[in-house]
Amino acid sequence: MKKVLFFILLLWCPFSIVSAQFVNFGQDRPSLRWKQIKTDDFQIIYPDFFEENAQKAASIFSLLYHHANTLQLHPKKISIIMHADGGVSNGNVALAPRKSELYTMPSQDPTDDWLEHLCVHEFRHVVQLDKVNQGLTKDLYYLFGEIFPIAVVGVYVPMWFMEGDAVCFETSVGRLGRGRSPEFLDEMKAQVLDKGIYSFPKAVLGSYKDFVPNRYVMGYFMTANARINYGSDIWAKALERTGRRPFGIAPFAKSLKLTMENHRDSLWQDSYFHSLFVDPDNRSLRLDRTIYCYNRGGKIRISTERATGFLPGEENSDDTPKVSANASSDASSRQYYYVKKGDTLSKIARQHSTTVSKLCALNGIKPTKILQIKEKLRVR
Repeated sequence: MKKVLFFILLLWCPFSIVSAQFVNFGQDRPSLRWKQIKTDDFQIIYPDFFEENAQKAASIFSLLYHHANTLQLHPKKISIIMHADGGVSNGNVALAPRKSELYTMPSQDPTDDWLEHLCVHEFRHVVQLDKVNQGLTKDLYYLFGEIFPIAVVGVYVPMWFMEGDAVCFETSVGRLGRGRSPEFLDEMKAQVLDKGIYSFPKAVLGSYKDFVPNRYVMGYFMTANARINYGSDIWAKALERTGRRPFGIAPFAKSLKLTMENHRDSLWQDSYFHSLFVDPDNRSLRLDRTIYCYNRGGKIRISTERATGFLPGEENSDDTPKVSANASSDASSRQYYYVKKGDTLSKIARQHSTTVSKLCALNGIKPTKILQIKEKLRVR
């Protein structure tokens, strides 16, 4: 009987926690005409007047899907809806149905590229949710649908991790993540200098008496420092254990305890935390450039360059291509490919186990080049 009651609690308790994921601001005019960009990894749905920004978002997501899977996971395909006709600056990722909604009105921060920030931050939430959906959680997902993984996240995975990990990711991957903003970091610095480090419960739950930085700030310092001090896979292990043991006792906290050989709360009091700084520039996977263009059929053609560097503690899974300076290579070892309908540089690179940068170097072209059908490209 206790197990039955616990199962019911698991299904219903997170509804209040994740209700924000199902918010519909209702700001789209009925007269809007919608278009879409479809790739193998995602679908972007957007108002017809928002074409240029939709192309930019498609380029960002393409780069993220192929080069920024830092939780040891390639996320499943998702539909992304861009709301460009309202006054809200926000975004969310939801299951049941699986989608991400981007409210593209720029925030009031003048230093931020809001669209890039939004794409990177919400992409991280996509990866987090997919990482939990494995093991027993995945088995029950087939039985109860997408509501079960989001229920497991709502019960076990703390919001300071969800948002802090996303801020850590946007700081390392994006050009203007919040971890690079003195205004964002100063809240925690001021609190520590004035009051010291609060207890973990107070930091999580807040206070009616004292100012307490929100979960984005707290989570950023905790997740970033944990990667550096306990290894890059600490959070991947925690999410994996949560998904595989959804009926265990606090599987997320248990995983942290096993990795750190200490209680979860010690991560908050860790002496490394007192530095109050995570240097993302030395450990970053950077979105240095997004590339987007059209082909003659009006469909999106996306070319991406390999980004360089990593999140804190990450190892690169595919080295940056090294192009030999020796021009006298044996011509018999060269291989060529003839462009077919629907081909892109990134697609051709994947088919031949190479990179876009190397293809460009071999053929003397730019990543933005529009490919023509039957065009001859050197791939080796």
